[in-house]
Amino acid sequence: MTIKDFCEKHKACKEGYERAKHFKNMDDFFANSADHDDVIWACTRIMTKKERVQFSCWCVRQVWDLLTDERSRNAIIVGERYVQGLATDKELYVAADCAYVAIYDAPHDAAVGAAADAAYDAYEAAYAVSHYTADNVWTCIDTKTNQVEYLRNNFVFNWEG
Repeated sequence: MTIKDFCEKHKACKEGYERAKHFKNMDDFFANSADHDDVIWACTRIMTKKERVQFSCWCVRQVWDLLTDERSRNAIIVGERYVQGLATDKELYVAADCAYVAIYDAPHDAAVGAAADAAYDAYEAAYAVSHYTADNVWTCIDTKTNQVEYLRNNFVFNWEG
């Protein structure tokens, strides 16, 4: 698929298309683009549900120490089990709902703000990725470099779809 076709199909912003149009095709863009936000955005447009859950869980694992509530941790564990075929959709949704409650149970002060964000990301990883993109999840990591490296090393995408 051409860069233009992909961007039109997935409603990329004009700026994103301008940054990507210089690549030969989507494989070239994925392998060589230094714009990590654009690479992550493109990947999440075509990921399967299990791929989104896998990527989201990996992102949250990078800030695992910020998850102080077991419901949030459990959501990631169930998400990882789901990717392996060891948990059902229902188990994923139940764990996600529990993680969602954990967000609102957390004290609302600056000291636990990061933990609440991580809990929200755990919820996103386990539930919202089933219906939406992982947009909120990858923001939990300071550097996008590791995320793009993870995507490039762990996924083979069919850009033609």
